[in-house]
Amino acid sequence: MHHYHSHTYYYSGGVWYVSSGTQYIVVTAPTTVIVAEPPPEAATITIDGKTYLYKDGEYYLKVEQGYQVTSPPQETVVESLPEDAEDLETEDGEYSYFGGTFYEPSEGGYTVVKPVVGLTVSSVPDERDTIKIDGEDHVVFNGVTYRPFFSDGKVVYRVVKVE
Repeated sequence: MHHYHSHTYYYSGGVWYVSSGTQYIVVTAPTTVIVAEPPPEAATITIDGKTYLYKDGEYYLKVEQGYQVTSPPQETVVESLPEDAEDLETEDGEYSYFGGTFYEPSEGGYTVVKPVVGLTVSSVPDERDTIKIDGEDHVVFNGVTYRPFFSDGKVVYRVVKVE
């Protein structure tokens, strides 16, 4: 069991859950949390001399205490994305989005990239920060600032700044 922000996360068999009333909902892993073992059948990726494990859109880095959930470095290439990754199209090209990470199709799979301003996604990970810009709430996650707004009765998030 791991506590982060207002949620209690549960981890079992490589899958993360949060409690919602009488049910448990499968969610993405909160970044920076450490687990004793990575998910079974995680792929090994080596970038700049560091070894990461990857499975279903989540990245794990070996640390002294176990495996830390982390954001992937830019230019990481993975063979496949989770089934529920969002497909996004812009004038600049095609992107995919999952768990706060943006990808472009590339030779050998999908490459982690910085998003372009204007992309809109359906969610941002819970461990985001909230800031005010010109009196309006914005959220920041992994160096990307989003402006939440309503579209078709749901809150969505538009990229407004990339560091």
